[in-house]
Amino acid sequence: MRKYMAKTNERHVLMTPCDLAQEILCDVDTDGGGWIVLQKRQTESDFDRTWDEYKKGFVSPPGDFWLGNELIHQLTSKHICELRIDMTYGPDNEHVYAQYSSFLVEDESHNYRLRLGSYSGTAGETSTDFGFSSNNGQSFSTPDRDNSPDGGSCPDKYHLGWWRGADCDVINANLNGRFEPRGEGERPVLQWNAGHKFLGVRTVEMKIRRV
Repeated sequence: MRKYMAKTNERHVLMTPCDLAQEILCDVDTDGGGWIVLQKRQTESDFDRTWDEYKKGFVSPPGDFWLGNELIHQLTSKHICELRIDMTYGPDNEHVYAQYSSFLVEDESHNYRLRLGSYSGTAGETSTDFGFSSNNGQSFSTPDRDNSPDGGSCPDKYHLGWWRGADCDVINANLNGRFEPRGEGERPVLQWNAGHKFLGVRTVEMKIRRV
C-alpha cells in the first residue's frame, strides 16, 4: 500500500483486485504514514445510506466519505492490515486514537463481518466489551438490510450502516451515527464508549495500513 503514498496527504487512484480504478485518500503523516483512509467525518454529514451505497462507497459533501465495504474487503483480505481510528471530542477537541493489530472485513456473502485484532491507544478501551472491540465478529447492517442476530430494527432505528450485535441499546462504537458535537454523546449520536463514559465524537478518521 505504501507505493500509493505521496509526500503530502492527498488523493490517489488505486487499481483494485477487480481492476477497477478507485480514488483513495492517503495519510502519509500519522505514525509514519502509509495509511489508506476508509472513513472520514469532519462535518454534520448524513451517513443514513442503503446497503448498496455502503457496499460501493459514497461521498457526503464537502468531503466526508465511506470508502465502500467491497473495496475494504478486497484490501483487507489480500494482506494483513492494521486499523487506526483517530477521533476528537469535547469542547476542546481533545484527540484520542484506537489502533488494532489486525483488521479484516469478510465478503458480502458473510455480510461484511468484522474481524479485529488486539487494541492499543488512548481511546480508553478498557476491555473487549467497549469501543470498537465490542463489534468484533458482528455483521454489517444498514436501514434496508438488517443482519443483526435477532433480526430487529437496530439500523433502521439509528439511521446508519454499522456492525451490529443483538442488543440495539448497546452502542459502544457508533462512528457512522448522527453528528451532534457535545461534551459527552447520547445514543445514537456519533460516539465512543471509553469504558467509563461516552465520548461525543466531533471528528473521526478510520484508516488501514499493511502490516
